[in-house]
Amino acid sequence: MPAIRMEFHWDESVKAQPWAPPHSDAWAEWLRGELRSMGWQRGRVTYLFASDEVILEMNRTHLQHDYYTDILTFDQSRNPVLEVDLAISIQRIADHAHERAIAPADELARVLIHGLLHVSGWDDHSEADRTAMRAAEDLALQRRPSELLGDA
Repeated sequence: MPAIRMEFHWDESVKAQPWAPPHSDAWAEWLRGELRSMGWQRGRVTYLFASDEVILEMNRTHLQHDYYTDILTFDQSRNPVLEVDLAISIQRIADHAHERAIAPADELARVLIHGLLHVSGWDDHSEADRTAMRAAEDLALQRRPSELLGDA
């Protein structure tokens, strides 16, 4: 079976966190399994972890959006081959986790899956779409290995 290659990179603007990839191969294995369940069998996913300011500049430059966000998805996939770059703000993850009183690893897991759902055709523009997407995220999170569960 063709492989899905997972890459995790840290921008120099942030310090790697023990609750985030690449500190565990389990992250890549879980994400690959979720992608297979979404119908992807081969390709590449690259995650870049960066600061709010780096993500904001990417949002301005590439999407003409002038606001902070937790994830940006740059999809170049041509079905059946997955080719996607995802940029994640470590600061947004930490802040959202604090606001929700959950572990950063748990918030990160939701955001990682959220980006993959977008690449797989899910949308969150309407309330109904957001509800359906949240349910899909919840199912994926239930399949997450116990070693990836955070401690609030």
